[in-house]
Amino acid sequence: MTTRPWTPAEDTILRALHESGRSLHAIAKEMGRSKDTISRKAAALDLSWDRTRTAAAAQAVVVDNKARRVALTATLYTRAEDLLAQMTEPHLVFNFGGKENDYNERLLERPPTGDLRNLMQSASIALQRAVHLEQIDSAGGVEKERSLLAQIGEALGVTGPVE
Repeated sequence: MTTRPWTPAEDTILRALHESGRSLHAIAKEMGRSKDTISRKAAALDLSWDRTRTAAAAQAVVVDNKARRVALTATLYTRAEDLLAQMTEPHLVFNFGGKENDYNERLLERPPTGDLRNLMQSASIALQRAVHLEQIDSAGGVEKERSLLAQIGEALGVTGPVE
């Protein structure tokens, strides 16, 4: 693959775009060059990007994702409760059948065994996922796992940090 040569005019454009506060990605897109090329040329011109905005943006994503996990956890608990409640409620069963493909329905006191099993499995999965999301955000969750790994490592005679 042949690439077009870098020109002194592009040095000027790169400096101006960098000075205007544009990101590496934005400059690469605007100049029609790869981010790698822009990065190398910027380094040759002693240009660099302030990472504080990037770090703040990354932290904001972490906070946003945690809020999303909290909302999802609440939804999963609610869904599990709804599914479990259905196990003791009247249940409509129906079918189409016969020579005339007739519709028939019957209201049962509670769901049939197969439906009870499906409701229980679905509720169980929702609860497992909710607990998993809570563990992701628990402060001690990762440390407890590392501590357990360290204990196992000590028992096995492994020296050094276990990660």
